[in-house]
Amino acid sequence: MTELEDQECWELVSLPEGKHVLGGRWVYTTKTDSKGNVIRYKARWVAQGFNQTLGVNYVETFSTTIRPETYRLFLALALEKGWVIRQYDVKCAFIHSPIDVEVFVIQPIGFEKGHKKVCKLKKALYGLKQSPRLWYEFLARILKAIGFVTLPYDCGAFIHVTRELVILCHVDDFLALGKSDAEIEEVLEEVSHKINLQDLGEVSTFLGIEFSLQREKPGPKKGPSDSASSSSDSEKGYSSLKLHQTRYVYHMLKRFGKEHLIPVSTPATEGIKLQKARIALSKEDLLCYQQQTGSLLFLSTKTRPDIAFAVGNYARFMSKPDKSHFTALDRI
Repeated sequence: MTELEDQECWELVSLPEGKHVLGGRWVYTTKTDSKGNVIRYKARWVAQGFNQTLGVNYVETFSTTIRPETYRLFLALALEKGWVIRQYDVKCAFIHSPIDVEVFVIQPIGFEKGHKKVCKLKKALYGLKQSPRLWYEFLARILKAIGFVTLPYDCGAFIHVTRELVILCHVDDFLALGKSDAEIEEVLEEVSHKINLQDLGEVSTFLGIEFSLQREKPGPKKGPSDSASSSSDSEKGYSSLKLHQTRYVYHMLKRFGKEHLIPVSTPATEGIKLQKARIALSKEDLLCYQQQTGSLLFLSTKTRPDIAFAVGNYARFMSKPDKSHFTALDRI
């Protein structure tokens, strides 16, 4: 609530005649670290944007999401060039961007001020259909003003025109890739003057993907002249970078009761040929098969391309699976 007031997200007014007011609710979530430990409890006032009307209180929607091919490309480039990879988060990102149309929302429950007053928004609020678009436009203006340009095929990637520095943006999660920590901090210090940017340090988890990084070991000192380079050794790049989803896999096994399964070396039995079931399964079993297949599809597109063929093959039977299809999924 303090953040909303500090950003001056609204002004209290009487609802004009003929205008529609949107509802709102408090949403409570927890934020965890890379090991799943709760590090913060969050409460957010969210507008009920599902009641918005196209052309009345919103016109266009858009949300910037970085493509998997893009972040893989730049991660490989960072590894090749010896860059550092840092992670940033924007606190209450959407409420930084000005609203583009007239929107009225009820006052936050428990913090009402004034009788029969409503909030006339001055900034975008979480829950509104246009908020992700407004946030991206606001962010893009800031980054372009300090020398960044976007990739033609992926607007979530920003490249600095004079420095070896790349920012990958997925809504309000950032990855900054550059030659050194000092250079990244120097550039992003200008950004932090306009948005509440939090430095999370070296990347550990991004978009549900876990990062295992190993830095290059500094070489042995040969003489006094090497003392000047000792500071640069601490910022050497990485010798290896591993992307994995161990937590996601364990959670998936627990969710579907598959902890007892024994690992095998291949995702599919050689020469297996499956057919659609002649007798339909119950709705519960059908839903279970679809959920398992969808979870494996997500895994295959992010970090496990080795199972992509098998999962894609079994996904063809999501409308009419039988027990043999469940057995095939268990092998994956």
